[in-house]
Amino acid sequence: MKSYRIFQFVVACCVCWATIVVGGCSRGPEVFDVSGMVTLDGKPVQRADITFVPVEGSMKETANAMVANGVYSLQCTGGEKMIIVAGMATEKKLIPERYMMKSELTANVAADRVEFDFDLTEKPRRRAR
Repeated sequence: MKSYRIFQFVVACCVCWATIVVGGCSRGPEVFDVSGMVTLDGKPVQRADITFVPVEGSMKETANAMVANGVYSLQCTGGEKMIIVAGMATEKKLIPERYMMKSELTANVAADRVEFDFDLTEKPRRRAR
């Protein structure tokens, strides 16, 4: 009879532990497969880093990937992101500084919006008046 009570105690502990582990763990924010092209004046960027930084929320949700021959692919949480691109556009040209730390590039990542192409320009574009 004593061994049966020990068995019941062990089973009860296992059920409690399983309930806590399975039911108590949050999955966190939804993550999306994001991809696209990065070009400079219409030509694919050879080697660069692209970073998706949350405009609001945790910096832990920042996502980074390598751009190779104009193509990138990364996993990123949803929401509005500031896009930073840094590296070599060609063997002799760096990505212009305005696309780095104070970049005005943005992307709003969502389930129905996961492909983003960025056409960078050597010279700033003129704003319409």
